[in-house]
Amino acid sequence: MVDLSPGAVVRVVNPSAVVQVSAPGLVKSLWLKEGPTGPPGRSVNSIARTSGTGAPGTDDTYTVTFSDGTSSTFTIHNGSNGSNGSNGSNGSNGSAGRGITSIARTSGTGAAGTTDTYTITYTDATTSTFTVVNGADGSGVGDVTGPATAVNNRLVAFNGTTGKIIKDSGLRTGTASGDIPLLGTGGVLPVARLATGTPDGTKFVRDDGTLATPAGGATELLASTAYNPASATNVTNATTTYADVDATNLSITFTVPASGAVIVSLSARAVTTTSSNPAMWGVGIAGTVVAASTGRVAAAVTAARVVHRVKITGLTPGASVTYRWMHANASTATTTTSYGGTGTTAEGQALIEVWSA
Repeated sequence: MVDLSPGAVVRVVNPSAVVQVSAPGLVKSLWLKEGPTGPPGRSVNSIARTSGTGAPGTDDTYTVTFSDGTSSTFTIHNGSNGSNGSNGSNGSNGSAGRGITSIARTSGTGAAGTTDTYTITYTDATTSTFTVVNGADGSGVGDVTGPATAVNNRLVAFNGTTGKIIKDSGLRTGTASGDIPLLGTGGVLPVARLATGTPDGTKFVRDDGTLATPAGGATELLASTAYNPASATNVTNATTTYADVDATNLSITFTVPASGAVIVSLSARAVTTTSSNPAMWGVGIAGTVVAASTGRVAAAVTAARVVHRVKITGLTPGASVTYRWMHANASTATTTTSYGGTGTTAEGQALIEVWSA
């Protein structure tokens, strides 16, 4: 039954239901039918100012964007700034500040290594304190005295025996005559500060302070080659044409000294098959004998160790030269140059030396 009393609300849950209304002496039936679906609702997605700056006295446009993609706009007029309000009343004064009246040491003596107390007195009659540790005195005395001016590069000397007064010694370092020389490159004194003359690599300092070549010439070993194979070696040449003894092992390379002259020394065992036809030694360059180096070394048929020593001149200073040991025979006999070996049959090493001359 449906309550039809005054103020009652009839609610139909099922749109297609039949509602029967009954009252005393009245019975009626109502047929309710569902109406058509209304249009979908929409909501606001955003509201944003799309023109204007918000400045006082200007108009701004705002755009409302809805959930169905549509939009609408409205305008807002920005009112001008209001007038300034009246000043407020003055605040009460703050508390009085304070300054420093004095800072004074109130305990301690200031002695090195001790602690002193200092008191700060303020304008409001209050005080505070702090402490200071006095550092120890330095060890230096700082009482050396000297002249009022100085000369650049002059050396200092003591004036007297107190050790506290200095003076200008009158000596200085430098390159001028009378100066104390300074060490040059490599920690050595320049030759020009030791002696007069032109250095060329062959001179020595004389007791009179000049560079000079000793009598007989100065000699310096420029290079040496010693060859001593394990097995005794006997190299022969039965012609008068000079040939290399061993182009590989019996050669020597050196730099020609400033004098352009060298002394060449050859040492080994030599023998010839005929005493009237001596063995000949010399040195050569690339298979060509140097004429000034040749000479007879043995005229005996019994081998003996000999030294052949010659001076060669006319070389180019600073040039690199390679000499090779060469031998020949004075005539038709056979020259044998021997070296190497061990034990009782050892011939000994073959030795080439080149000295400056």
